[in-house]
Amino acid sequence: MGVPGQNRTVYTFRRKNSESGFTLIEMMIVTAVIGVTSALAVPSYIDWHARYQLRQAATEIQNQLSVARISAMSRNSVVNVNLVLSGGKVQV
Repeated sequence: MGVPGQNRTVYTFRRKNSESGFTLIEMMIVTAVIGVTSALAVPSYIDWHARYQLRQAATEIQNQLSVARISAMSRNSVVNVNLVLSGGKVQV
C-alpha cells in the first residue's frame, strides 16, 4: 500500500530487440535435461520390455496348453504339445 498522492515506479524488463525466441543457453539446458532424462529412462524401459515379453510368452504357453487340455478331454485322447523356441518367439 502506498501513501495517497505518492507516485509508484514500475520496472519492466524487455529484450533490447523485438524478436522473441529462446537463447542458446536455454536451448542447451533443455537439451541437457532431455539427455539426462533419456539416459535414466532407457535402461528402465529395456528391462520393462524384456519382462513384458517374458510375461506374454508365458501367457501364450498357458493359453495353448489350456486349448490342448480341452481338446484332449473332448476327444478323450492324448494330445501332444511341442514347444518350439526360435527367433525369440514361442510356438506351441
